Amino acid sequence: MPKELEQSPIKARLIAFIDHLKMPVSVFEKECGMSNATVQNIRSSIAPDKLQNIAEKYPQLNIEWLMVGRGEMLKAEHGDTTYTMSGDVVKDNYGRVYIRKGTPQQDTATNNDLSAENENLRQQIAELKADKADLQQTIATLRKTIEKIIQ
Repeated sequence: MPKELEQSPIKARLIAFIDHLKMPVSVFEKECGMSNATVQNIRSSIAPDKLQNIAEKYPQLNIEWLMVGRGEMLKAEHGDTTYTMSGDVVKDNYGRVYIRKGTPQQDTATNNDLSAENENLRQQIAELKADKADLQQTIATLRKTIEKIIQ
């Protein structure tokens, strides 16, 4: 596989942790103060500020496991984290509540659909702006014609 298509081990472990949480990547990113697609764009490492946000938000995550793959995913002292689901609502025993919208694959498909829809809407807006300019020109021409007739 070409190097640019290989997935970063850190990214793979982070996605495994997010999957463990049973939450969409977009919710995880928001919870950690990251912009959309931050996880998707991880290449070889995670910026220190983002890593700190993850560690503070998810104290049960073993950061050594995340960064270098040593040890277990969850810290022993936080191995008692429990998750309960009721429909699309996921709660943990730390009081955090998540809305589960779908799997990461479904989130990606939804994001792709929304991106396509956004592009379509941008094109429609551009066409409407052009139509508006044409109509304004027509109105100006009609006003001049009416003024000439009235004189």
